[in-house]
Amino acid sequence: EAVRFVCASVEELFISSEKNWNIFELSSFNRLCIENANSWVHHLGKKKKAYHGMGTTLCTLLFHERSLIYGHVGDSRIYRFRQGILEQLTEDHSLRNQMIAQGQVEENSSHNYPFKNVLTRAIGTQSEVDAEIHVAPVSPNDIYLMCTDGLTDQVSDHVIAQILSQSPDIKTASTNLILKANDEGGQDNVSVLMIKASEQEIDVK
Repeated sequence: EAVRFVCASVEELFISSEKNWNIFELSSFNRLCIENANSWVHHLGKKKKAYHGMGTTLCTLLFHERSLIYGHVGDSRIYRFRQGILEQLTEDHSLRNQMIAQGQVEENSSHNYPFKNVLTRAIGTQSEVDAEIHVAPVSPNDIYLMCTDGLTDQVSDHVIAQILSQSPDIKTASTNLILKANDEGGQDNVSVLMIKASEQEIDVK
């Protein structure tokens, strides 16, 4: 529901308006879409008994000229793979991450932390949500990976980078990442979405 709401909002914006949006306006709009999606999912949780207490994570990517606007809530991640180097662009909104930041848990010993999947932010669990929105430059051949913790709980960043380097295209890479997570005993839903920036996509028209 959250993803459908955000996609429909962005699509409606560009169909209904001929305005040339700048990066700051689009960043604000992206935040508003996520906040509205949160309100809608929260409303469904109160209205329908089957949806009571439900929540979800959310990642968004919006390309604009030579830039990328990315947003997220929860512990699903956005990575950038550029010139053989994998970088995590988002920070998990999890109790584990919060305790690492507060110095209560050491990062190297936190993988077996019993509450590592407890979220500090999620879509739909509260009436309001604080979405993180950032802007980054895009380079030709950048690969952007959005994934759930079903992947990152089972496959390390080092192995993800290896698979991206060794795969001939992003479709094959996506399949190989899912297979690797399942081979490692994947116990959760594994969702993977990848986008590759081409020369044409980042050229300013």
